[in-house]
Amino acid sequence: MEKNSIISIRNNQIIDSEKDTIELTTVGSYVRKNGKCYVVYEDYKDSPQENKTLLSIIKVQSPNLIIISNTGPLKSRLTLERNKRHYCRYETEFGPITMGVYTRFINCDLKESSAEINVLYYMDMNADVTSINEISISVKEKIKNVKCVNNVD
Repeated sequence: MEKNSIISIRNNQIIDSEKDTIELTTVGSYVRKNGKCYVVYEDYKDSPQENKTLLSIIKVQSPNLIIISNTGPLKSRLTLERNKRHYCRYETEFGPITMGVYTRFINCDLKESSAEINVLYYMDMNADVTSINEISISVKEKIKNVKCVNNVD
């Protein structure tokens, strides 16, 4: 995987009126192919297998349909389609769970070497809303041939 991009992800989640924010900035790959866009990066999660690498793939199939999948010991696949409900399966250390996902809003600004993606969706279990989620993804081209120098006196 050529790491040609800087990927910033911000996930705001509201559960029982409590807001939590998770932010990640990493390097990865941004590719446009056959009318679709792919954002691919390695993620590291604490798990029973201790810090196993996960490969995360964000696939923008259309302006109204995004699929986010994770490979590795704890697999997941999240289908986000504007104004539609899908089921999502998450692998956990206790076994798989299935949750409903209703996507309220998707906005994609996809350019040749950069992208801005914003999604608002609700997750439910047994028809009860468990969380409100807002994801913001920013992809920027990584500056090539830049060397970091530490000046130590």
